[in-house]
Amino acid sequence: MLACGGADSGPVPVQVAVAANFAATADTLASLFERETGTPVSLAVASTGSLYAQIVNGAPHHVFLSADEDRPRRLEEAGLAVPGTRFVYALGQLVAFAPARDDDWTLPAALREPGVRLAWADPRIAPYGAAARAALDHWRIVASDGAVGESVGHVLQYVRTGAVDVAFVSRAQVIDADGAHVRAVPAEVADPIRQAALLLEPGRNTPEAAEFLRFLQSAGARSVIEAAGYELAPGVPADPSPAVGVGGG
Repeated sequence: MLACGGADSGPVPVQVAVAANFAATADTLASLFERETGTPVSLAVASTGSLYAQIVNGAPHHVFLSADEDRPRRLEEAGLAVPGTRFVYALGQLVAFAPARDDDWTLPAALREPGVRLAWADPRIAPYGAAARAALDHWRIVASDGAVGESVGHVLQYVRTGAVDVAFVSRAQVIDADGAHVRAVPAEVADPIRQAALLLEPGRNTPEAAEFLRFLQSAGARSVIEAAGYELAPGVPADPSPAVGVGGG
């Protein structure tokens, strides 16, 4: 929706709530979208659960880029999102990141070493944290003294500052790190994390919000997402436009 007013009025930014693991990639995509369309994008970054709570409590986000499929589905079922606009925009991979290690360490053996300090995101609100906790349970690693962050963004800070030795994060967050410091959690332990997007009710009559969702499904945007360290969901994505009211104010 374009702002009304004088000659200096510009387009109203698309308000996007984005899961912390996808923040850097979303920033790149937002800049590309603005260059292509002239419409700016404002990003609100937090854990998926925190953003979900904001939306339920009336936050005026137009678009939700979640780190799971469940919360977008629940928002749609609750009438807080536009039906038919939900699609998986990325498949994320859980990895263990240990930037101070130089040896040929392996999972899960490295996690059982005496004194090793682990960190993961809060599994109640962060899908990558839930996947990390499930992996630890699968390996029967208690890690009762582990550090729990509000999001994978916080967890990454913990390990980079030396507060912990190993952190569970998204592969995309450490895509540029030395491969010796990153170990993928095997697929049989942690499935690819399906990250879903959808148009929220505050964006129903904002054509630019629907345009941003279409942009995320474009070949150019998908190449950016893939280059950032995510896999792409198979199949042809849904087009959000048929369910979106493009009139109104």
